[in-house]
Amino acid sequence: MRMTLCPAGIQLHEWTYLTLFAVYAALLAVHGLAWTAAFVETAGVAVATLLTIAWVQSLPGLVACRVRWFYFMAAMAACYHALGAGVPAFRPDGARLLQEADRLLTGGFGGVWMERLGHPVLTELMSWCYMGLFPYLMLGLWRHGWVPGQRAGPFFRALGLVYALGFAGYILCPAAGPYLDAGSGFTPPPAGWLGTRLAEAMVVWGSNRVDCFPSLHCAVSGLILVFDARADRRLFLRHAPVVAGIWLSTVWLGQHYFVDVLGGLVLLAGVLWLVRRPASGALAN
Repeated sequence: MRMTLCPAGIQLHEWTYLTLFAVYAALLAVHGLAWTAAFVETAGVAVATLLTIAWVQSLPGLVACRVRWFYFMAAMAACYHALGAGVPAFRPDGARLLQEADRLLTGGFGGVWMERLGHPVLTELMSWCYMGLFPYLMLGLWRHGWVPGQRAGPFFRALGLVYALGFAGYILCPAAGPYLDAGSGFTPPPAGWLGTRLAEAMVVWGSNRVDCFPSLHCAVSGLILVFDARADRRLFLRHAPVVAGIWLSTVWLGQHYFVDVLGGLVLLAGVLWLVRRPASGALAN
């Protein structure tokens, strides 16, 4: 089990987010932000990651794998928070760059046609779709990560790469979503009901304000859908409409620019290519 699912040594996705932690901590230090909360949190996560990788070597095979795989979810959550605390202090806001890209691609924010279709019922539906990422992620973690099988290793390697490289995008082009940016020119759709209020609260209280490009809503949900398709074609057929709703909702609700969605899909394609390589743990064809 250890040899097939959880090989010894630091894996590609672990190297990637260890590098992310190191680069981010170095950037904070260079800009005079050493020993700030963001620096301490990032350095602490990096050390905890190395200690966890070393510690699990002494655990039974499947237990070691699960601890190692699921640990990175906690590490990424801590890193997400640290990015919001430190990136705005040394990186210029990239929102205007994303807005210009959207104008070139669609002629305006997210396409004028979305504004024409605005309706409270559609806003409510899109709000539930947007929040649907999180139960879909939990389902994916259980189906492809917790249940023993050959998909678990590649799944977590791919998920780790998606988050680490996505967070690198947050550093390179930090921006809040159009909904949170008064200068974006975004016209919010007509408000819905409970789902709209819940989605709004989640964004206002949960966003780190640099998490726009690329869209991890799109990259993560797309990754899980790929593994659903490889596990069972019926899963793909059931979940494809859900994922399509998640992707559409990110632009409809003003949480992302259209270019963020494209960035998320490019990120997904790149990660799938990386994890298919034999050196990083090939996915079964």
